[in-house]
Amino acid sequence: MQETPKALRFRCFPGPPLAAFRPEANAVFHPDTQRLIDEWTRLAATASVRGGIPQRAGLLPEALGRLLPRVFVADWRDGHAVLRLAGTTLEAFQRRPLRDEAILAFWSPASADLVTTAVAQSVREARPVVVVGFAPGEPATPVEMVIAPLRSRSGRPDQILGLFAPASALTPTGSGPVLLTARMAVAAGTAGRPRLSLAAVEGRRIA
Repeated sequence: MQETPKALRFRCFPGPPLAAFRPEANAVFHPDTQRLIDEWTRLAATASVRGGIPQRAGLLPEALGRLLPRVFVADWRDGHAVLRLAGTTLEAFQRRPLRDEAILAFWSPASADLVTTAVAQSVREARPVVVVGFAPGEPATPVEMVIAPLRSRSGRPDQILGLFAPASALTPTGSGPVLLTARMAVAAGTAGRPRLSLAAVEGRRIA
């Protein structure tokens, strides 16, 4: 069944392909983006959570319901996000299975630094980050990608929960993959981990 397009209340204005990373912002997100943020925040608020990052095992598929075709889970390895699972809509959009592909497979090369920085911040600060961009077309389609960190069975924060929330249904065009362009990234909520600072102990600097 085709998904009903959702109205996007965040407007993308004409400008350069990329804009500055925004670590803090009071933004109004796509309703589906907000739903994933709310579910992750609920999990992160439970008493058993360490360091502000919930266990993946605590995430129930039914909690995301109709969003699942656009949801993905990635491993966070040495500064790279590699897909473990990707929803059927995402694989149809890219016209291929996405397991073991990098998250960057969705994005244009010019967007790589911004997207990688957004994922790293999400893990480092234990909070969701939303990458705002667009899919090519006439007119271009605004798209949000929300990412949030999870702990795997090992207990380490080495997995990423994500969702693509487009203003209208993602439809492949042409014969090759459609690459998105990132405009900016916005951190949501309050950081679950304090930022590291340097201190001196007996003349030596430590984190």
